[in-house]
Amino acid sequence: AGTAYTNLFFTNSGATKCSISGIPTAQPVVGSGHTAVGPVATVNPITTRGGLIVLAANNGVANVLYAISSADNYPNASCLPADADGVIITFNASIGSPLVAYFPMSKRPICRNLSSTTSAGVAAGSVSGP
Repeated sequence: AGTAYTNLFFTNSGATKCSISGIPTAQPVVGSGHTAVGPVATVNPITTRGGLIVLAANNGVANVLYAISSADNYPNASCLPADADGVIITFNASIGSPLVAYFPMSKRPICRNLSSTTSAGVAAGSVSGP
């Protein structure tokens, strides 16, 4: 039981700076085909996250806080537990294509019938936490 928090890191490997902003969509997935498991994560509106973040050229870093509340925290009948072993993070773009990234993780039980995951907005750097 409990909640597992993790920071998901985005690194700019390009030769020019770039930017991301906002709170991404986070979809828990399972298997090599990245099949969606349960609903997208609920937004965690931490006020210090979500603004425009400029990533410096050649290894600028930003992160998103992702949390999984164990399926054991919910009644089985309303949760319908299933394992997830990854998450797909999507930042929608006002211009151009969205930024989509897959992050593998250790297999954990989540709810298929209600949201047991949360994501918070992007923050600068590689420092963990809110």
